[in-house]
Amino acid sequence: MENTNYDEELKNDRRLVCSLIYEINCRKEQLSQMEREYNEMTATLQGLINGLIAKINSKDSNLWGWELQYNVTVRQLKGKNAALRLAFAEEPDKNIIYGNTLAIRG
Repeated sequence: MENTNYDEELKNDRRLVCSLIYEINCRKEQLSQMEREYNEMTATLQGLINGLIAKINSKDSNLWGWELQYNVTVRQLKGKNAALRLAFAEEPDKNIIYGNTLAIRG
C-alpha cells in the first residue's frame, strides 16, 4: 500500500515537472518572439531617425511624412514594450528579466 502511494506521488510529480517545462518553453518562445518584434521595430526606428537626419541635412522642408512615420513607430515600440512588461509582470515572483535574459525561478 505504501509503495502504491509513493508511485502515485511520483507520477504526479512527473506530470507537474512536465507541465512546468512546457510552460517555461512556451514563455521562452513568447519572449523570443516579442524580442524579435521589438528588435525589428527598433531597427525601423533607427532607419527613420537616419532618414530624418538626412532630410534635415539636405534642408528639405517636407518632413511631415517622416515625422508621422516616426510618431507611429514610437507608439508601436511603446506598445510592444508595455506588452513585454505586462507579459512578465503577471507573475513577478517567478520571472526576472536581466537585460534581454529571462530568469525563471520557482
